Amino acid sequence: MLLTSYKDQLKAILKNDIENIELKDYELLIEVKKEKIPFILFYLKNNTYSQFKVLTDIVVSDHPEKEKRFTIVYSLLSVKFSTRIHVKSHVSELDFIDSVEPVFKAAN
Repeated sequence: MLLTSYKDQLKAILKNDIENIELKDYELLIEVKKEKIPFILFYLKNNTYSQFKVLTDIVVSDHPEKEKRFTIVYSLLSVKFSTRIHVKSHVSELDFIDSVEPVFKAAN
């Protein structure tokens, strides 16, 4: 399967930036530190082998019982490869995440 190969490739290339990566229902889910989100999204958008050029959603969920209570998920689409990927991070109410608007204008 092509996604399995791509998952292994991402693990090897971004090993210091990715906390976890899994393939679920033909979609990749990548967990990263909040500081790495703009870099990871830039990489996924501009890499020849991914071309995730479309930011489809930014979703935040609140889990008050956890120390890092907010989960933010960026959903990306590669039209060329007809593939979706989700980039996820966890933050507390005192943390902030740099805007990804310079990478994806749709984030504005």
